[in-house]
Amino acid sequence: MVAFPINLNVPIANLLLDPQNPRLPPRARKDDATMLDYIARETSIDDLIESIARNGYFSSEPVVVFPAKPTKNPTDKTQFYVAEGNRRLSALRLLHKPSLYPRRKRIAEIAKSALHKPNVVPVIVYEKRQDTLPLLGYRHIT
Repeated sequence: MVAFPINLNVPIANLLLDPQNPRLPPRARKDDATMLDYIARETSIDDLIESIARNGYFSSEPVVVFPAKPTKNPTDKTQFYVAEGNRRLSALRLLHKPSLYPRRKRIAEIAKSALHKPNVVPVIVYEKRQDTLPLLGYRHIT
């Protein structure tokens, strides 16, 4: 058994967009494709993709996650919901697969000339969603 929170490096394939992300419209469908589409359409995702493509992923900005299924011993093979960093996860996915959002040709251009396409990112793992709330409150208030 581990003491939470813990730090891991996790493949982006094991990170899931959070259907309870408070930035998503309440009536929006909460499937992965719809959430990614909304984030790509409503945020300045191109700039973030370009920054990661040029500079890589900064380890000083870990994604905040919790296991998709309860576990006392999460590993880099565990699937996690992203409590903080859904936009970054979306950018990383689009950097690897621009066809996920084909309406913006600039994303494909950035991906084609990218110097960096990280497959693994640093995360801070909390045991459950409610454990992430104090950190999220602090980050969004300060």
